[in-house]
Amino acid sequence: MKGVAPRAASVCPLVASPRPRRRAQVDYAHKMGCQFVSHGATGKGNDQVRFELSFAALDPTLQVVAPWRNPEFFNRFKGRPDLMEYAQATGIPVVQTAAKPYSMDENMLHISYEAGTRSSPCTPSPGHAQALTPWL
Repeated sequence: MKGVAPRAASVCPLVASPRPRRRAQVDYAHKMGCQFVSHGATGKGNDQVRFELSFAALDPTLQVVAPWRNPEFFNRFKGRPDLMEYAQATGIPVVQTAAKPYSMDENMLHISYEAGTRSSPCTPSPGHAQALTPWL
């Protein structure tokens, strides 16, 4: 899910950004006069470490806003269903649904899906989770 912050908040948000996007995010933060950058990585993988090390290497003066480490945030939103409900209630457009709750990270070679049945390696991928390869 992507967020949009008002300029007054001085936060430049971007979620699940590959390396070139992190540089672009820092460049955009500089252009807009932001003091903060953000990411939506959870503590389940190494994404938050990669994002934050990249931000620190590109500009160590920028502070990072990481909602999944903020108790006020993670106590209110227990997971994707709560976030999808909030998005729907507030008119934030998202592509995830209860039937297809996956996050999708796309690059030139593939799309990786995460969440729902995709969290278990023992569960076959549903056909609709095959955007680049037809379901066989």
